[in-house]
Amino acid sequence: MVHKGLAFLFYCFLVSVIGFSPVAAQVDTLREVKIKSKRISTFSGQSLGSAELEKINNLSVADAVKHLSGVQLKDYGGVGGLKTINVRNLGSLHTGIFYDGIQLGNAQNGQVNLGKFSLDNVENISLVNGQSQNLLLPARAYALANSLNIESKKPQFHDRKDQFKLTLKSGSFGLVNPLFKWDHELNSKIYSSFSAEYQKAHGRYKFPEPTSNNLLIRENGYLNALRLEAGLYGIAVDSSVWSLQTYLHKSNRGLPRIVVRNNSSSRQQLWDDDFFIQASFTKPLSKFYKISGRSKYAYNHNRYLDPDWPDSVGKIENSYQHNEYYLSIANSYQVNSKISVSLATDIIRNWMDAKIDLSTTAFPKPVRYTGLIAVKSKLLIKNFDLEASLLETIVNESVKIGKSAADKTALSPFVEASWKPFKSINLRLRGFYKESFRLPTFNDQYYTLIGNADLKPEYTTQYDLGFNFVKTFSSNIKYVSLRGDVYYNKVQDKIVALPSYKSLFLWTMLNVAEVQVKGVEMGLNSEMLIRQSVSLTANLNYTYQQALDKTKGGANFNEFIPYAPQHAGSAVIGLSKSRYLLNYNFLYTGERYGLRPNNNDGYMEPWYTHDISAGYKSTYKQLSCKFLAEVNNLLNQSYDVVRNYPMPGRSYRITLTINY
Repeated sequence: MVHKGLAFLFYCFLVSVIGFSPVAAQVDTLREVKIKSKRISTFSGQSLGSAELEKINNLSVADAVKHLSGVQLKDYGGVGGLKTINVRNLGSLHTGIFYDGIQLGNAQNGQVNLGKFSLDNVENISLVNGQSQNLLLPARAYALANSLNIESKKPQFHDRKDQFKLTLKSGSFGLVNPLFKWDHELNSKIYSSFSAEYQKAHGRYKFPEPTSNNLLIRENGYLNALRLEAGLYGIAVDSSVWSLQTYLHKSNRGLPRIVVRNNSSSRQQLWDDDFFIQASFTKPLSKFYKISGRSKYAYNHNRYLDPDWPDSVGKIENSYQHNEYYLSIANSYQVNSKISVSLATDIIRNWMDAKIDLSTTAFPKPVRYTGLIAVKSKLLIKNFDLEASLLETIVNESVKIGKSAADKTALSPFVEASWKPFKSINLRLRGFYKESFRLPTFNDQYYTLIGNADLKPEYTTQYDLGFNFVKTFSSNIKYVSLRGDVYYNKVQDKIVALPSYKSLFLWTMLNVAEVQVKGVEMGLNSEMLIRQSVSLTANLNYTYQQALDKTKGGANFNEFIPYAPQHAGSAVIGLSKSRYLLNYNFLYTGERYGLRPNNNDGYMEPWYTHDISAGYKSTYKQLSCKFLAEVNNLLNQSYDVVRNYPMPGRSYRITLTINY
C-alpha cells in the first residue's frame, strides 16, 4: 500500500512541475495595487531582526532564541555544550530548523545543535507557531508544529563591488573566535558570498559543590570548531530569484559528565563533520502563478569516544554516518483577488550507517523514503483572512539487517483564521488548529543500547487563540507592539528523551501515552526617544504553561513532564546615543522537575541571569568599526538548565568588528 502511495506521490511531483503550465500562458489582467501601509502580522510567531540581535549578548543562534516566549533551550553549559530548542513543550523534534528556507534535517537523532550557528552571519531569526502563511512553502514545512527560520545576511552593494567584514571575539573559558566574510558583486544581478569562522575554547569554569560552598572546576568542556560557508545568489529581470549555497562545519569537543557525588571527571569526546549543499529558485510565470524549487544533499558524520567505559574493554567508540537527499517543488496560483491556492510535493531519502562498540549484531543500516504532498488555499475578504491546508505523509522504511520499523501514512490538517475588527485600530485577532505527525528517529528505533523498532510515532494536536496590536505615535514614543496567545497542545504517544547517567551522548527513550500542555504567552515591544539623540528600546516576554502527563492509569498521571517550568520570562533593553550602545538582558526560568516522578530528588530551583554590554561605533571614510564589551551572568548565579549539568558563573567577552 505504501509503495503505491509513493508511486502516487511521484505522479503528484510531476504534476507539481508541469500541472499549472497552461495557466502561465493566460493573459495577465490584474491591475496594479499600491500598498499604503504595512499589514499587521496575521499569524502566531515572533522575530528577531538585526537590530534586536545586536542588543543580545550572544555567541550563537542559541543565545538569541532564549529570548523568544514559549522557547526552552536545553543547554549543557559552556561554549561547546550542546544546545537544542523546545517550543511549547512539544519536544525539539516538533520544531524544524530552516536555514534560508530549507530545513536542516537529521533523521539520526532529530537534534539540531543551535550552538553551531554563529549570529555574525545571521540577518533575522523568526519563530512560527503552527504554520507560515507563505504560499510557496515546501511540503516538509507543513509537517511541523513549529518552525525556526534562520536567514543569512545579504549584502547591500552601493558604489563598491566588494564588502569585507572581520570580527574578533575573545573572553572567558579561553575563547578565541575570529570570523571573516567577503561579499562580491559579479554584476548587477549576481553576487557571491564567502565566510569563514573558527572557535577555540578550553571551556573550564568554576561551579559550587552541591553539598558545600567549595568551588569545583568544570573540566572537559573544550571546543575546536571551523565553519566555512559560500554562496552564489542571483535575481533576474522578471524578479526570479535563485541561490546556491554550501556549508561545512567541523568540530571536536569534550563532553563534560553529569555531576554525581561531586565527581564530574570525564574524557569523553565528540567529533562532528556536517556538510550540505543546497539550491533554490522562485520564478513568477505570470502575475497569477509562481513556482519554487528546492534541492539539497547533506552529509553528517559523528564519532564518539569514551576511553573510561566501565567494562573489560575499557572504552567505547562509536561512529555514525547520515546522508540525506531532498527535492521539493511548490506552486502557487492566484485564482482572483480573494482566493489563492498552492500545491507542494517533497521527496526525501535518508540513509544511516554506524559502527558501534558493545553491539552484538551488525548495525541495521536503515533507509527511509519520505514523501509529502500538501495542498493549501487562502481566502482574503476585507479584514478577514482564512487559510486551510492538508498534508499527506507517506513513509517507506527498510533495513539491511534485522527488523525494520513499519511503513506509515498520515494526514495532517491545518486551519487558521484572523480578523481585524476595527478599521482605525491596528488590532488583529487570530487562531489556528493543527495536527502534526513526527516519526521516531533512527536512534530511537535502531540504536544498539536503547533502540526499539516498535516505538510509536507522536501525534500532536494544537489549538491557539491570540492577538497582535500595534500603535504608533507622533510623540517621543515611536510605537508600542503587544502580542498574546492562549494555547492548548495534546501529544499522544510522546517520546521523551532524558540524558543517561553514564553519558550526555547516550539517551534513555520513554514512550509516554499522552501529554497535555496549556499555556499563555505575552510579548511587548516598544521604542521611544528620551531626547533627540537618545533612543530606548524594550522587548519583554512572559510564558505561563502547564505540561502534564495525562496517561490514564499511569504511575505519573497529572505530574509535570521533565524540564517543563510553569513560569518563564525575558527582557532585552537597549539604550543608544549616536555612537554609544548600552544593553541589558534578563532571563528567568521557574521551578521544574528533571526526573519522573515529581519529587524532591528531581526538583530544580528557579534561576535567572542578568547580562549587560556596552559598545562604541565609529566610521572613517568607507571603514566602520564597532567595539563591544559584555558581562554575562552579572550576579554570578549558580544554576542548572539540565539537571546536574552546572552552568558557568560570571563571564566576560569582548568583540571587535570591522566592516569595509
